[in-house]
Amino acid sequence: MPAILKGFFDKVFLPKRAYIYKKSGMLKPLFPQIKQAVIFNTLGGPKIYHNFMLFFPVKKVVADTTLKIIGVKKVKIVQFDRMKKSTDELRAKWLDQVEKNVTNQY
Repeated sequence: MPAILKGFFDKVFLPKRAYIYKKSGMLKPLFPQIKQAVIFNTLGGPKIYHNFMLFFPVKKVVADTTLKIIGVKKVKIVQFDRMKKSTDELRAKWLDQVEKNVTNQY
């Protein structure tokens, strides 16, 4: 995860602002109005390597933990792999996918 994104999460998703601890020790999300999120994940290598050999880190860290804690129930992950070998044409196609996902979600 890029340091700037980690810093954003650390400053925004704070206890008593994004969630509270119940007496039972469980977490209560404080952002129930955020119904869904889309994560755009760029990868240097192939998707299969990141998702199976590294156990899909963006899903574990961001979708299943950080966003779930604050109350986001539906998370879609869109991955763009082999960034180092991408072409201008392929990056244009990816930008179209980003636009479609954001337009369809919101």
